[in-house]
Amino acid sequence: MSLGGLRRAVTSGHWPTLIAAWLHLTVSFMVWVLLAALMVAIGAELNLSPAQQSFLVALPLLTGAALRILAGWACDWWGAKPTGIAVLLFQLVALLWAAMAATSYVELLVVSALLGMGGASFAVAMPLASRSYPPAHQGLILGLVASGNIGTVISLALGPLWESVVGWHGAFGVMAVPLLAVLILFVVLVKDDRAVQPIRPRTGWWESLVDLARQRGLYWLAGIYALTFGGYVGLASFLPLFFHDAYGVGLMVAGS
Repeated sequence: MSLGGLRRAVTSGHWPTLIAAWLHLTVSFMVWVLLAALMVAIGAELNLSPAQQSFLVALPLLTGAALRILAGWACDWWGAKPTGIAVLLFQLVALLWAAMAATSYVELLVVSALLGMGGASFAVAMPLASRSYPPAHQGLILGLVASGNIGTVISLALGPLWESVVGWHGAFGVMAVPLLAVLILFVVLVKDDRAVQPIRPRTGWWESLVDLARQRGLYWLAGIYALTFGGYVGLASFLPLFFHDAYGVGLMVAGS
């Protein structure tokens, strides 16, 4: 596609919503794996075992997978914009709790579970952006928004740097700043999709679920997705800890 064609495709819909959806996904993915980026420092300070550290790293990914289902339902029943705002607010609560109060393994378990909201962003940003564009360009728009996956890379690279300057508590506080900025932009820029996408009735949802469960393609797609995207996020989250424990690599080098 030429640059002119790309410009026409992007401007064929509500491009402020596209930008806000991309920012929502990018910053949420930064939050999603931030605990993994800081786990070496947290484990050392709290004297956590390798099993405890691994579980803390894995928990946001597990809760994120479950919360995506809830976020998807909320987008259909409640609207993608209010759902997106709620997802960012839950992440902000988790970050501020980690920055100011989390000092024990039990508290970090709760924070870790809440950080899974970052993974739920995928179920919000994608439909929000696609609904703002005509069908002819929705594939391209979905691809552009999905590039927000780069947030995992940014977080793993910058998280250890922040920790080296302000400590791991401070790193969570630093992350709250761009998240708050994106929350404000999201509220201002996003066109409420409920104006163009009828909200589904809240009755009979179980019938839709039964119909969905009968689709064979669903299981193939879910399996492929688990291996590709799930493997990517899982390995990206665990590798800094693995490099440090197995090979003694420094935190910033491991994150890089």
